[in-house]
Amino acid sequence: MRWRLLRRRCGRAAAVMMLSASVVGNANAADVRLVELSLPPGAIGSGASAVNDEGTIIGTVGFADRTWRAVKWDRRGAVTVLPSLPGAIETLVWKIFDDGVVIGTARDENYTAHAVRWDRAGRITEFPSLGNGSTEVVGRNATGTYIGTSVAADGRTHAVRWDSRGRITDLGIPTGATGSAPADINDAGVIVGVADLAPGNTQPIMWSRQGVSAELPRLHGWSTFPESITNDGHIAGTATGPTPQDRLAVRWSRHGWISALDLPPNATASALEAANARGDLAGTAFFGPDPVWHGTRWDDRGRAVDLGVLPGGTSSFVRGMNDNGLIIGDAEAPGASTRAVYWDRNNRIHDLGALPGSTWSSATGVNNHGVIVGFSSIPETGYGRAVMWRIR
Repeated sequence: MRWRLLRRRCGRAAAVMMLSASVVGNANAADVRLVELSLPPGAIGSGASAVNDEGTIIGTVGFADRTWRAVKWDRRGAVTVLPSLPGAIETLVWKIFDDGVVIGTARDENYTAHAVRWDRAGRITEFPSLGNGSTEVVGRNATGTYIGTSVAADGRTHAVRWDSRGRITDLGIPTGATGSAPADINDAGVIVGVADLAPGNTQPIMWSRQGVSAELPRLHGWSTFPESITNDGHIAGTATGPTPQDRLAVRWSRHGWISALDLPPNATASALEAANARGDLAGTAFFGPDPVWHGTRWDDRGRAVDLGVLPGGTSSFVRGMNDNGLIIGDAEAPGASTRAVYWDRNNRIHDLGALPGSTWSSATGVNNHGVIVGFSSIPETGYGRAVMWRIR
């Protein structure tokens, strides 16, 4: 399932913190203040993954024994290692909400995943499972309903939801499918996700507030992945065909009709990467035959705007977007492997810079006040460090 691939990609971000930087030497952008976030005792690398509107940042720190622990930084930069479950060998965080609740995963010595949440005070709670198998939590709405997956007694992965008290409901697996997984939930309790029909073949699904599932149409019969749903019912995602070049960002109307979003001039494919509460969409467009990627924004009519690249660069990638339409991502630049960037509402690209002496950085999260978080390399050690950018 694509959600698993995305989760593994997020998990690998922690490992990236430990990689050596291949290029060093550039100055930070003049309109941005870059802050290096502190490490807890004994840690040698770190990366920030998300920030809420209060300014609390979450991320992961690495230790010399290659173990990972979830942490949070308060708005003044003080770091706290979040508690783990008894017997867990690592913890990872995925999201932080504006009330301070954090969701993530604790893994035991068998590398079984346990879905967890931390309250504002940092107390950890494990979500119940269907059959004592792996669980993952991926999101929450404003009413405190959480969504995720649980491996049931039948050995299959089931889409589930937990209410505000933590009680679990099995959303089931449609007839003929081998598994199911949710992607997003709106404040009305409507959930979108996928069901696995066969390897490489997925069916988009919508669950009502009552937990009743219904199939959503697919584009060209391709595997199609809903990734976001707004409170007014607009759904967006990505459809993938039989070859890697068959990939298109899509959206569904409130009446369920599916359509592909426009491609920028000369682009051959696209993928959705970010959506905000207002329904703004952003992602990446692919240009062939050479492997070139450009960040892309779509307006409310589905028309594409090519966000371009840094001067002298070749590619750019969208990683996220806030509710004001500020987009973050990474871009290739001359003499640098990757630089964190943002695009303003006028679609102008800005280099966020890197730590002194380094040209490698990556943006991973942004809040509605324009605080951006991510990580950059430390040339002297070769390890990544969590950073925060404030746009002046």
